[in-house]
Amino acid sequence: MKLTFTRVLQWTVVVFIVVLVVAEALVYVPPLKESQTVSVTFQSSPGKVSIQSTLWSSFTGTYRQAVDWINGTSSVRTLYYFYDSHYGVSYSNIVSWYGVPLYLSLLMSSRDLPISVVVVNATELATVLTNSSTAVGSLLVVASGAFPSTVYTSTTDFVKPWLEEGGRLVWIGDAIGYYSALPGQALSDTNVNPGIPGVVSLLGLRNFSSPPAYPNPTPVSSAINLDWLTDALPRYGLNVSEVVANHGVVEGNLLDGSTNAALVRVGSGAILDIASPLTYGIEQRFAVAIVNMIQLGLLFPSTGFVSVASQVVSGGSSVTWSATATPGVPGTGNSWSVCAFTQQVDLGALFGSSSCQSGYPAP
Repeated sequence: MKLTFTRVLQWTVVVFIVVLVVAEALVYVPPLKESQTVSVTFQSSPGKVSIQSTLWSSFTGTYRQAVDWINGTSSVRTLYYFYDSHYGVSYSNIVSWYGVPLYLSLLMSSRDLPISVVVVNATELATVLTNSSTAVGSLLVVASGAFPSTVYTSTTDFVKPWLEEGGRLVWIGDAIGYYSALPGQALSDTNVNPGIPGVVSLLGLRNFSSPPAYPNPTPVSSAINLDWLTDALPRYGLNVSEVVANHGVVEGNLLDGSTNAALVRVGSGAILDIASPLTYGIEQRFAVAIVNMIQLGLLFPSTGFVSVASQVVSGGSSVTWSATATPGVPGTGNSWSVCAFTQQVDLGALFGSSSCQSGYPAP
């Protein structure tokens, strides 16, 4: 087989990322895999649920705990990740685009999560999105900043119907729905691009802003370890008022009434739109945030956030968190769970443990 320059470059990128991930695994996994224990108790009483968590660590680290309500029907069984080097990217780094799913797989393994990470190319993505049975229980991650033309153009949209059936999408990069990427071609404002109407159609939002950065973390961004993300696109900051009016959830940082990350409802599904570039060196951070969102249930609009707090644990010692969650009005159905999620926010942030108690009315 004759190796072209493009093929050699692709293999070079693959080898580089694999070496990088293996190196980090060797550094982080041994001390983390069996070196923390978490015990959580839930005590129900009239009008409240008291949660107490105790974490022991064999080494010094910084840990964060979040408590929230999760609808009992919310779950992710399969994570689809779109990657196809034949298609262009926008506000996304080609090396980072390839590297994110490797970190996702590492996190699923280190946290013992029964979630399959499946990388799909442009053709396979079309197969996923045109099969409505894949919508419920699936999460699609697109970190290229541009949909491939196999699923989204100015005249074709396989994305929105899939979301309306219950699919979940995490988007990273340029404005979602603006570009349609053609194989082997640079992105351009051709007639295949939906442009601004595509952004409005998918998000259901009509007002956007462009502050240079978002310096003000929200409790939710802290809970999923996304509070470090102050970068923003030069356009298309998400309007907080419109997100809330659409029964969405602000999950990023704030500035002047806009945010750089928000969950927006689309039919029975939702889009977590991260309006920020995927730049080199932050692949792991995005992967950690995505897995944290899954464990906290924050990829579903039917989630009620309670609290978040951080503590430093000295090696060989333990810390305790306490929180109180208030259920809703009896008679609304007992399909909700109250959950406590504990994660490490330094040393690679591979550790994350979630405990829940079910059988409560909606908060």
